[in-house]
Amino acid sequence: AADTTDWRVPFRYANWALAQNRLLDAGQRWASRALALDANFSTLRLAALYAAAAADYPTALRLGQDALALGRTLPTPPQGLADFERRVQAWHPQR
Repeated sequence: AADTTDWRVPFRYANWALAQNRLLDAGQRWASRALALDANFSTLRLAALYAAAAADYPTALRLGQDALALGRTLPTPPQGLADFERRVQAWHPQR
């Protein structure tokens, strides 16, 4: 049986669903579960991507900024950090 306290288990399901653009409602629930278990760069980033996919850009922006702030504090920058920074910038409302 899968470990229900390990954030990586629901993260994997949610990440797969988003990458395949399938089962997004279930994927969103898995992403929320992963985030609730551990708010780290990966789970915050994934939650932001789900919010953006649902066109909830204020939430995507907030979660994305939280992920970036956390990612910048890590001793080794997460893979794809610069690409994600560009994505988060695109979620800013036009001024």
